[in-house]
Amino acid sequence: MKFRKILSAVLSAALITSSVSLSAFAQEPEKKYDYVALGDSIAAGFGLENSDGTILTDRAVCVTPELLADPIKEAYATVFGKYLEEMGQANGCTTTATNLSAVGYRANDVAETILRDGFVGQTAVAILEGFLGPGGSAPLWQYHQIFSEYLSEAELVSIQLGGNDIILELFGDMSSQDNQILSILSSTMLMVLAGFDSNAAIQSGIDQIKAIKDSITYEMLAETAAYLSEVANNFDERYIVPSAENVRKVVNAVRTVNDTADIALIGMFDAYGNSLVYEGQVRDMSYVVSTVFARAAEELTGLDIDVDEEEEIDVDELKAKSDVLSKYTAKLQKLSGKVTKYNKAAADKLVSIISEEISYPMQYLLVGQNISDAMQSLNHKLDVIAEETGCIYVDVFDISNENNLDPHPNAQGHHDIADIMKTELSDVIISKMPETAVPEAEKVTVSQKTVTMTAGNTYKLGVTVAPFNASQSVKWKSSNPNVASVDSRGVVVAKKAGTATITATAENGKKAVCKVTVNKKPSLLQTILKTFLKK
Repeated sequence: MKFRKILSAVLSAALITSSVSLSAFAQEPEKKYDYVALGDSIAAGFGLENSDGTILTDRAVCVTPELLADPIKEAYATVFGKYLEEMGQANGCTTTATNLSAVGYRANDVAETILRDGFVGQTAVAILEGFLGPGGSAPLWQYHQIFSEYLSEAELVSIQLGGNDIILELFGDMSSQDNQILSILSSTMLMVLAGFDSNAAIQSGIDQIKAIKDSITYEMLAETAAYLSEVANNFDERYIVPSAENVRKVVNAVRTVNDTADIALIGMFDAYGNSLVYEGQVRDMSYVVSTVFARAAEELTGLDIDVDEEEEIDVDELKAKSDVLSKYTAKLQKLSGKVTKYNKAAADKLVSIISEEISYPMQYLLVGQNISDAMQSLNHKLDVIAEETGCIYVDVFDISNENNLDPHPNAQGHHDIADIMKTELSDVIISKMPETAVPEAEKVTVSQKTVTMTAGNTYKLGVTVAPFNASQSVKWKSSNPNVASVDSRGVVVAKKAGTATITATAENGKKAVCKVTVNKKPSLLQTILKTFLKK
């Protein structure tokens, strides 16, 4: 339903016949291929820089005409737009890439904004009004018109949404509880997720707990424990399923505006559990949570509490601790009506509960392997939705996110997403451009010629097939799968010490290789010494 595009072509033809010649009417108008990205703060490029080095954290909050005219150069929608331009040049086609992604918008907000004029996301309103003051959210009122205009002409729409629905719903639930500890946890974690320095976030949590220490009761602690335990046990049903269904709403909303565009559902990436970066990074956010609890408990009790930054988070251990937590909860509920202030004996229990038992469900909810599991669960549901709705699912779970305390991928992460999109979508894109013989591959290049890994880790190899308008499809193979295996997306899994050659082969047989060396996983003692020597 590309009414503007059709009308434009008719008017252009009419003008040509009146001012040039009748023969010009028969000329084929230049083909256009328009791409639109729908997403939240990740796709918007929140926290990245433009070409002159200016930080655009404020401008990335809203899709304004100014931002559309001068998009963030390293955001993946813009990077992918460069790939589109190269494909278009090779196929006699002009291309556009427009990033309609904004901070604070959930999938449900995007769907409603597309369908309903005057609708704005309330979380985005709160963010803008909070940073810019009253009236700061005025640009949001343009969203329906902007979305309708660009989506109606798109040949390709990519959607990367769902993460905000989970995170914002979780924090909204926590902050809405009549429990000051949960509110403090919510604000502390939200600061880290928003990109604030982790030490500043920790100190903020400590200061807030210190400020209310005289009003903390056993009942409050029991409520905190019970709430976190219940959420942990029902996380998928409470947050992930609704999030995926909201993405389905976006797909349906896009199709009401444009029923001919190809739609690509871009999955979530592994923000904290990505083993590409360094061992132990899954503990970063758990360290933040544990430290808030432990240092606050130190302030309250005067006791010294060790927080083991290198402690592994084991699912079986977490289950055992959840059982212990339930027992503590029952005991606390009995005590809550009798004890409201602290004494030395109560302080010992407080230390145990706060620094150990209650912190584990929070860790399990928000960090490490759990966030990996949550994103994988959402990705699985998005894959199913893509199949049911005729979309293309693009898996970007293993991108190289190098900044572990910031859930937004850095510039390299954006380039990795664009690279994967190019590989997965190029054949579909070229098929909609003017019919041109697709050239055979002349050269295949992998992103690394050599890689050194530790057993148990993974690494995502990128691949480029030249020329750009050749099929980007390649087959991956390992010479020694027992040492290092590779899947269809180029994700290498280090199995055991040794060497292996990973080969990417194009459809016509052109190849490129990467030599992988796998080192033995260091012992616990080596890890501890390594950590100690870093300090």
